[in-house]
Amino acid sequence: MEGILNQRVCGGVERIVLLPIGELDLTQDGGGWDVELPFSAVEIGVEEGTAQCCEERVVRDGVSRVTHNIEALVEEGHPALQLLADADEGLAAVVSLNSGESRLLGYSSDFAKERPLRVMRMERVSGSCRADDAEYRIRLWSEDNAFAQSVNL
Repeated sequence: MEGILNQRVCGGVERIVLLPIGELDLTQDGGGWDVELPFSAVEIGVEEGTAQCCEERVVRDGVSRVTHNIEALVEEGHPALQLLADADEGLAAVVSLNSGESRLLGYSSDFAKERPLRVMRMERVSGSCRADDAEYRIRLWSEDNAFAQSVNL
């Protein structure tokens, strides 16, 4: 059977907050999910055009799979690089969009903390000009069966 493909591009990323999946603390009330950020959470400030979030849903033979991808540039020496290196259990990320909405990736209602974000790629990139600092281009990935949930910080 032919598959169905849906994409949800989360353009206009304002900031990304990474945290170890084991330290994710969620509460739910009538207004949705609330996230309490632990001390270990690390914020990646995002400049225009340096980060993106994309979710892709594929349905084949009645089975839905959603992949979540976050790509960002991170300055050399940023604390997020150490968090990525130490994240054996995986990560959760709160991605804040320019629209004011925040989405939680690496956690889902059906799988809870069982399918966290993982580092798919980390590249060290030199700048193109002499005055440019080195950066890391990171890509985080996870897969479950639903688009990311909106959350309140």
